[in-house]
Amino acid sequence: MSALTAAPMRGSCEFQIRSSVDVKIIFLDRNMLLSEYYEMSLFAAIVDPTRRDILALLRNGELSVGALVELLGLPQPNVSKHLAALRLAGLVRMRIAGPRRFYRLDPAPFAEFDEWLAPYREFWSSKLDAPGEHLKNSH
Repeated sequence: MSALTAAPMRGSCEFQIRSSVDVKIIFLDRNMLLSEYYEMSLFAAIVDPTRRDILALLRNGELSVGALVELLGLPQPNVSKHLAALRLAGLVRMRIAGPRRFYRLDPAPFAEFDEWLAPYREFWSSKLDAPGEHLKNSH
């Protein structure tokens, strides 16, 4: 059995693993392995500010990858990787029309998230009203 070595490939976030069989591990994000993308939850997906920007842009309706690239000012591969993460988290849907891919929000996960947040909204509203009530009662 030969020893494994990992060497960064020039100009990319990819590493070539050398052993008796060459295996390529692709890092979609500098800190994430491909397998982590397959386990992406809604919370993990929306932590990234670029993904939140994409979601904000898609609130206005369906957009092509090219339009998102232009609006975000990021390279196409980066935008595509973020879209893949959002798709795996179930937040966006993709439609293919010829060579172009169009993305739109999937409302179902947002409705579930909104339902999950409901008890916290009650908590926040009572806490946000408290300073006003305190000021009224102190005068």
